[in-house]
Amino acid sequence: MPFSLFTTLKSQFQEAVATAKKEYYQLAHIPAHRVGFFMNNFIRGESGFVRVSESAWVAIATTLPSGSVINVRVLPDPDEKRPPQYGSLLDLPTLPHQDGRYLRVHRAASSASLQTNASKTGHGLLSLSYPCP
Repeated sequence: MPFSLFTTLKSQFQEAVATAKKEYYQLAHIPAHRVGFFMNNFIRGESGFVRVSESAWVAIATTLPSGSVINVRVLPDPDEKRPPQYGSLLDLPTLPHQDGRYLRVHRAASSASLQTNASKTGHGLLSLSYPCP
């Protein structure tokens, strides 16, 4: 279940990260470089998320229309050793089994996100949707 609160939109990227980390204890242990801000964008009739870089934060934060939503997501750890990438089922080789049957393997992934709703007036709604322990 998401948690929400009203907050003042920070004009600087690092202040926005600090606010998210302060308001939600679930983010306290997350390094600041792993907190990313995303906006929902409609391109060719389809909805998708576009990441807001630190260098674009001021321009975005000062021009948001009232009621705009900024999504805050925990980014992958660039230093974390990840398992090897697996291809799609169609790309995987078919391995012969001893009894003449064949074996295929696949793997799925999951994600978590936070959301913040900000307005041009400097006040917004910070909403958390994160798997809480």
